[in-house]
Amino acid sequence: MLGRASLSGREQPRTDQFLARVIEKARGRGEIPRTSDPVALAMLASAALHTLAVHARAGLSRKELDALVAATVELICGPKH
Repeated sequence: MLGRASLSGREQPRTDQFLARVIEKARGRGEIPRTSDPVALAMLASAALHTLAVHARAGLSRKELDALVAATVELICGPKH
């Protein structure tokens, strides 16, 4: 077994709510498209954090974890201009 989940069931909604607020602010500043759904993107970001934790515990290299982070940021924020 790889260990327990990165967040308990009670912490997950608070994390998603926090991330949704951060993403909403970024949308307001024009950092992500206005058509983006902050709640859906927050859930995606939260899932990515959990995935990173699991892969890190499983021994994925730093380079592989960094690539996963970069792909997640691009997916949430869009490609760099």
